[in-house]
Amino acid sequence: MGTGGTRPHTHPPPPRANGEGPAAWGATAARLLRRRRRADLGGITAERDGGAPVPRVPRCGPQDRQHGANILVRQFKIPLRDYYFVDISVDVQVRRVMTRLSFVPEGTSDELLIYAAREAHPEFPGIFDLALWRIGKDVCTQTAPHCGTCPLAKFCAYAAARRTATPQR
Repeated sequence: MGTGGTRPHTHPPPPRANGEGPAAWGATAARLLRRRRRADLGGITAERDGGAPVPRVPRCGPQDRQHGANILVRQFKIPLRDYYFVDISVDVQVRRVMTRLSFVPEGTSDELLIYAAREAHPEFPGIFDLALWRIGKDVCTQTAPHCGTCPLAKFCAYAAARRTATPQR
């Protein structure tokens, strides 16, 4: 930068290894929002899926962007004009829970998982993101699911099958 020049526009550095992922994404996006003094995401969106607004932050993939969008809405209370395209973030936990609940068949595509969440809650499909992820991580684990403590057990085909397969003592 020479004398009398203006400072070039720069983006904040991407999250580092110790702070990568959705939480770092949310913090980075919040810094961008504060810097631009905007109440919505209009200035930092990218087009995806034929017009779906997804906040763009350097070095974050689609899954982290969806997690980050959900974090901005839930924790930072950032208002959006339309919540329809704030989808669930398809990861192994969300996929496992949705499959075991019989929302989608085994081995379904990411697109069908997102569509199922949109069908269940069209106004804001991402509302399920954190709950499904936590249940998948802590309760509905891959090898030893704890169906007896799951808040969704009474709606779950997998839990019902396990109850009928387990002999009563």
